[in-house]
Amino acid sequence: MEEAGKRAGGETARRPTIRDVARRAGVSAATVSYVLNQSAKVSAETRQRVLEAVRELGYRAAPALRAGAGAGTGTLGLVIPPDRYMSDPFVLDFIAGVGDAATERGYSLLLSPSRGSDADLEFYRTLVESGRVDGLILMEARVGDPRIPFLEEVQIPFVLFGRSLEHPEVPFLDVDNFGGARELVHALIEMGHHRIGYVGGGRTTFYSLHRLQGFQAALAERGIRPEPRWIREADWTSEGGRQATLDILRQESRPTALFVASDLMAIGALQAAAELGLQVPEDLSVAGFDDIRLASLVIPPLTTMSQPVYEIGRRLTAMLAEVLRGRRPDPSGVILPPRLVLRESTAPPRS
Repeated sequence: MEEAGKRAGGETARRPTIRDVARRAGVSAATVSYVLNQSAKVSAETRQRVLEAVRELGYRAAPALRAGAGAGTGTLGLVIPPDRYMSDPFVLDFIAGVGDAATERGYSLLLSPSRGSDADLEFYRTLVESGRVDGLILMEARVGDPRIPFLEEVQIPFVLFGRSLEHPEVPFLDVDNFGGARELVHALIEMGHHRIGYVGGGRTTFYSLHRLQGFQAALAERGIRPEPRWIREADWTSEGGRQATLDILRQESRPTALFVASDLMAIGALQAAAELGLQVPEDLSVAGFDDIRLASLVIPPLTTMSQPVYEIGRRLTAMLAEVLRGRRPDPSGVILPPRLVLRESTAPPRS
C-alpha cells in the first residue's frame, strides 16, 4: 500500500479528510469529530479505532478548520432559506426562540440566508476559516444538501432543524411532519371530504416530502385515490399558494377540501377562493400547517397543525450549546408531535 499522502510516482496526493478517517475506522464523520474533540459519549473501543485511523492516514485538520476554532467568539450562526428570510412569520418566531436562548447563554447571533447550493459552500468556508462563529444552526434539512458533508469535513459544530435521512448522525430537532399531515387529512375525511387537493412546497426538503407522504398515506388508508390534477407545488409564499390554488380551482371538477403544507400558502389559498367567488368553508375547506400567528386572525380562522416553533428554536440552541461543550446530545435527534387545531376554515362539505 502506498504511503498516505502520496500518489504513484511520488506525486503529492490530496490531504486526508475527516471522511477518509471515518471510512477507515468504520464510523461516521460526526463520530470522528466527537473523538477529536474529546467527547465522553464515544466508547473506548470506537475512540481507539478512530485514533488509529488518524495515525495511519496522517490526518491533520487545519487549525482554522478544527471544531472549536471559533470558540470564544461568543457568536452562533443561524442559516435561513432565502425564500423565507425575514418574511415568513414562522421563520421570525423561530429566530426569536434561537435569539432568546442564545442571549441567555451569553451568545450573540449571526443571521445568514443560504440556498444550500454548492456555490454557497465558499461562504461557509470563509465563515469557518475566519472564525466568526462558534457553531451553526441550519434551518432546513434539504435533500442532497452539500452543506452537511462540508461542515462535517471542516469540523464546525452544527445542529439541524429537521431530519436528514441522508445524514442521520447529525444532531437535529423536528416535528412529526408525516404524522401531522396524516392526522389532518384524516380529520378532513372524518368531516365527510373525499375530494381533497394538496398544495405543497416542492420536494427539495425532507419536511415537505414527509407532509406530502402523510397526505398520500391518509387517503390510501381510507381507500381514496388522490387526483394528480388537484396536487400542486408552490414556493412557500402566500402568492405561491394563491397561484397553485387558482390552478386547482379553475378546473371543471374541483375538490371540496384543500390541505396546504404551510399556513402562509394556505392564506394565499383563501385569497384564491375569494377571487373565484367561493365561500370558505361552505364551498371549499382549507387547512394549513404551522399555526403561525396570522392563522387565527384571517377570515375565516385557519384550521392547521400547530408546531411549537419558538420552543424548537430554544431547544436547538440548547442542543448546539451541548455540542460546543464537546457533549453529544442524548438523544441526538428529537421528534415532537404537532397538535391539530380545528378552526372555522374547515367544515363538512355541502351535500
